Formats: sequence, structure tokens, C-alpha cells
Amino acid sequence: MNKNLLVFDIAGDKYGVDILNVNSINDLTSIKKIYDVPNYFEGLMNLRGKAIPIINLAKKFSFQSDEEFTKVIISKVFGSEIGFTISGNTQVVTVDEKDIDDLPLAIKSDNIKYLCGVAKHDDTLILLLDFNYILSNVERNEILDYE
Repeated sequence: MNKNLLVFDIAGDKYGVDILNVNSINDLTSIKKIYDVPNYFEGLMNLRGKAIPIINLAKKFSFQSDEEFTKVIISKVFGSEIGFTISGNTQVVTVDEKDIDDLPLAIKSDNIKYLCGVAKHDDTLILLLDFNYILSNVERNEILDYE
């Protein structure tokens, strides 16, 4: 069985999400900044008349990155739409499910529930993300208060 993944770069590494968990990919337009929030919360973006919270994945993962984020992936996270910034370089790849492994036990923990596996594609490892677990319950509730 095959799985389609949306693959993108964060700080030079390949990450992917199941394409079924992507509502849309949009240009990153004007963001309304919110103050006194965590640095990874970029603010709110108007998308078709709805205020969407925008999360900077590089900042959330504490990566040092000079990347310019020009796109945003919109995904439903526990019923609410949230946007995640990415660089403009995306591709959809098809991976056989036998080429997707669980995370090694050595790195599996409650702190990184957002990593749900590793896919192998053309001699490249792609870390698979689960957007539902990028934010903790407390972080998600705090950010969704601004919707």
C-alpha cells in the first residue's frame, strides 16, 4: 500500500506529513502580530475571512535557521485550523508503507510525540510529523484563544 507525503525542508532536513492531513498550502501573506506569546507563534493570518494561528516550525523545534518561510500548510489540529510555516520548496512523494518505520526506541518519548515515523525515499530519510502533537494541550489552548 502506498502513502502520499507532502515533503518540505526545515533547517536543511526533510520533513513530511501525510497529504490527507493537509487542508491547503498557501502563500504566507500579512500576519497580524500578537504580543506576549511564545516566539514560535507568528501571529494570525487572514485566510478566506478566518483568522488562522500561524506556527513557525523552525522556532518551535529551536532550530537555528536563516530560511525564508514563504508558504504555510493549513491543517486541522484537534478540530481547529492551524497554519505551519515552511519554505516554498515542497513536493508530494509516494512512499510504500513498507518503507515507513516507527521511530527508534532510543529517541521515542512523550516530548517528541509530534514525530510519528521515518520514511525512506530515494536514499533520503524523511521525518514524519503529526501536526496534532506539535503543540502541547496548554500551548494549543493558549494559541487558539486568539482565533
